[in-house]
Amino acid sequence: MQLEESKVESIKKDKAATEQLLQETIEKHQIELAGQKEYYTKALNAAKEAEALAEARANSEARTQLEGRLKEAEEREAMLVQALEELRQALSRQEQQVCLINQYTFSQEAPDLFLFQVLFPLDYCWETTCLV
Repeated sequence: MQLEESKVESIKKDKAATEQLLQETIEKHQIELAGQKEYYTKALNAAKEAEALAEARANSEARTQLEGRLKEAEEREAMLVQALEELRQALSRQEQQVCLINQYTFSQEAPDLFLFQVLFPLDYCWETTCLV
């Protein structure tokens, strides 16, 4: 019976040692997993931060390009408005000259009209005086 008790004691010691080894192994792996979790969490956060920075940089570049295009469009618009105003003024001057010619035509005799046309040819007015 002592032999059996000694076997039972031996089995109990082996069981305790195995349980202790199992517990140590579990703790060791939990520490390793915690370290891996921390490493990958930091890597994920760094990747998210890098993504946010890249997105902000892309947005900034896009905003800069759009602002440049808007400025160019505003400059073109200003030039077109100026050109339109110049054309309106030129047209107004031409209309005034036509009115003057018509008034002169109806109020003067034919020889004076010939002299007026020689002194103030309509093409001359349109190309030089009216566009100045």
